[in-house]
Amino acid sequence: MQTSRLTRNRQADAQPLMPGRSRWVDGGDTVFGQGDVADSVFYVVEGWVQLSMLSVTGRNAIVARTGPGGFLGEAALLASSLRAHTATAVTGCRLVEIGARDLPRLIRVNPEVASHFIAHMLRRIDRLDADLADQLFNSAKQRLARALLLLAAPSPTGASCRAHVSQEALSDMIGTTRSRVNVFLRSFRALGLIEYNAAGLTVTPALQTVCGATSTPSIRKAVTQPRPDPDLRPSCRRQSEGPSFRHQVRQHATAP
Repeated sequence: MQTSRLTRNRQADAQPLMPGRSRWVDGGDTVFGQGDVADSVFYVVEGWVQLSMLSVTGRNAIVARTGPGGFLGEAALLASSLRAHTATAVTGCRLVEIGARDLPRLIRVNPEVASHFIAHMLRRIDRLDADLADQLFNSAKQRLARALLLLAAPSPTGASCRAHVSQEALSDMIGTTRSRVNVFLRSFRALGLIEYNAAGLTVTPALQTVCGATSTPSIRKAVTQPRPDPDLRPSCRRQSEGPSFRHQVRQHATAP
């Protein structure tokens, strides 16, 4: 179990939007670990934090990234709760730590906090629904395109944006191997949808064409175009080649 490591208190910086203890976390530091006691909620003022989970078999998966205006560790509002994720700072972050007992009171007495928290939870639910649909209906290549668009967050004006993420992290996000991610990235670059070099990876809004026609610039909803299951096609062919079930029943009923 990893322990929290918050460094370089920056309370002298700009006043955060949320009441609480303002802290600075260096990039790469752990905010909280999976299995830690959940006794506080964190509000992200600036920077990005990555949420990951470790399975009992040792497989690691990146489940989300939270940026400015988002919350971390909302499960602390549940009694006797443990952290379900490990939160790691991707960049230097300014966080506001709010006690699990203090947040409900703030929500009751501060309409601005209540509105912000409810909006965050609605976005989180919408994102979870989209992630589930993405896993159920989209190919690994489509999932990678959606992940890149979410990380880069292209502007409505159509400008290209830069995403700072490694191929290993992308493979953990979409549930495939690093070698497949590399093949997909090469194909995206050959089509002019992305560009990457030592400085990072640049994503163009045209990458949305890989996700499907129903994808939006904000990528709030996953594409739900089902793809054929190769495990089902052979069985369908075998059933069509032989007599139908109704025909077999009729033959059995008329047999002497």
